[in-house]
Amino acid sequence: TAREGADLARSLADTTEQTTVWLPRVTPLPNPHLSRIRDRHVGGDRIVVTLCEYPRHMYRLLSAPAAARFPLHRATVVEYVDRLSPAMRSNVILRSYPADHGWSPMPPSLAALPHEFPGGGATAWQWHQRARLAVVTYPDPTFIEALALNAPTIGIWRRDLWGMHPEAQTAFDSLAEAGIVHN
Repeated sequence: TAREGADLARSLADTTEQTTVWLPRVTPLPNPHLSRIRDRHVGGDRIVVTLCEYPRHMYRLLSAPAAARFPLHRATVVEYVDRLSPAMRSNVILRSYPADHGWSPMPPSLAALPHEFPGGGATAWQWHQRARLAVVTYPDPTFIEALALNAPTIGIWRRDLWGMHPEAQTAFDSLAEAGIVHN
C-alpha cells in the first residue's frame, strides 16, 4: 500500500547515509556557473549563515547525513550562533529555505535571526556576494560558490556527519589547516 511505501521510505531515510557518486576517468572542465560568479564578491556589513535544509525523506544521491542524524547537524549550527556575542549576532542573517522539510520547529536561536537579505536576492551566492562573511554549514555547491566569489568564507560542519570522497578530502584538509573549515 501507499502507507507501507511511505513507512519504508521514512525508515530508509532515517538510517541510510547518502553519498555522492563519483565517476572514474572523467575529465574535469571549468564550471560555467562558477566561472560566471568568480571574484564577484562586493562585500557588505552582514554575516550570512547558510543553513542546510534537505527534505527529511530525500531521494537524491548526495553527501548528507542520514535523516536520524540531521538534528546533530542543526545542533552544530545552533552552537555556532549561540557562541556569537550579542553585537556580532545583530549582524547575522540566516539563509534557510522557506519550506518546512519535516524538521520543524526551527530552533529558537535560529528562528530569532532575520531571514531576509536587504535588497533581495534569491540564491545563496547572491547573498554571499554582498556579505561581510559567508558562513556555510555544509560541504555542498553553496560552499564552493562562496569560495569562487572570493567572499570571506568559513565552513562549519561535523566531519562525522558529512561523507567526503577521498579525492575531495585532501582539498578540505588543506582548507581546515588554513582555518577556513571547522569541525
